[in-house]
Amino acid sequence: MREPAELAAMLVRQTMALSEGPVGRYRVEDLLSAGAAFTGECVLRWAGDFDADRHTFAPGQAVFSDSVNGRLLGEKLDWEQMPSISVFGEIYRALRAHGFSAAAFPNVTALMRLHASVGQGNEPSWGYVQLGVSPDHMPRQHPIRRAFELRTWAEENAPELLSDATLGLTVAQFALIKLLIDTHDAIEEPVALAIVFGTINGMAKMAPFLARHMAASQGR
Repeated sequence: MREPAELAAMLVRQTMALSEGPVGRYRVEDLLSAGAAFTGECVLRWAGDFDADRHTFAPGQAVFSDSVNGRLLGEKLDWEQMPSISVFGEIYRALRAHGFSAAAFPNVTALMRLHASVGQGNEPSWGYVQLGVSPDHMPRQHPIRRAFELRTWAEENAPELLSDATLGLTVAQFALIKLLIDTHDAIEEPVALAIVFGTINGMAKMAPFLARHMAASQGR
């Protein structure tokens, strides 16, 4: 069996390949959004509230879950109090160890309220999530589509990321942390963190786009 570090390196390379622009350039917002989208979907898969691969929801539909919130936050709203086994807590501690400022991390209560406002006349465009960043920092690629593409890649190249939900989430977090560290000097910390944590939260509570949805959209 491949080690999590090897799988994370593979996932980073694929995330970069999907996000590459002209002449090998990358828009950091899109790169971080893609990594966070896959991480959020891994949280949803780990929670197991429904079959992520055979669900009957409309793709992109908001699906709220107490178990997802527990896995993300460990029942805490303060970054320092979040347990290391929580998704947000683990990423927070890893980034703080690499020099990220505590003040750059978003207010968790505001982040959660922003997503909860969906359905109250505050809907983002389909396949996107509420991030609270300026329009020039919004991802240009649909997070739901990037999650689909990375899942499709995993099915063919790293199926253990999908069959073992705990492993998949661990690897996704490792890969996302590396992307954040590697792009640190290319984007302001508060913007990067708002994109990452907002996307994880939103995608962990969004019905995935599946292969059958793609086939239907192409008339097959």
